[in-house]
Amino acid sequence: MKNISLIWRCLVEEGKLVILEKDKFDNYIRGLRNGEAELIVRKAFRKRSNKANAYYWGIVLPLISDEIGILIHEETHELLKSLFLKKGVDYKGKRFEVIRSTTDLSKMEFEDYLEKIRKWAQIELNLKIPLPNEID
Repeated sequence: MKNISLIWRCLVEEGKLVILEKDKFDNYIRGLRNGEAELIVRKAFRKRSNKANAYYWGIVLPLISDEIGILIHEETHELLKSLFLKKGVDYKGKRFEVIRSTTDLSKMEFEDYLEKIRKWAQIELNLKIPLPNEID
């Protein structure tokens, strides 16, 4: 079984690492057995902004839902993920398909996802989805 890795948000200030929620971090470290541990430091993963999320759930999904007659936006969300976020996984000579979650996408991946949706909607549904800077 793999070890579980926890992620602690940090800041770099004047060349020093500042751990956010330091009390929780210290409590976690105290709970570890004595011995070696690993500390991995990497640039923080940038997830989509609240504004991008509001655009997706407030503009993109309602427009497509209305066009194709799906009343529940969550179902449209699942449909779009199945169209654009499907990936194959090979295991013991068999191919399985999994659908990624939008919450795991980086900012760039989410924008690419939105662009694919806009192009698809234009071609398949004859529906123009406005860009975020084209709406109020």
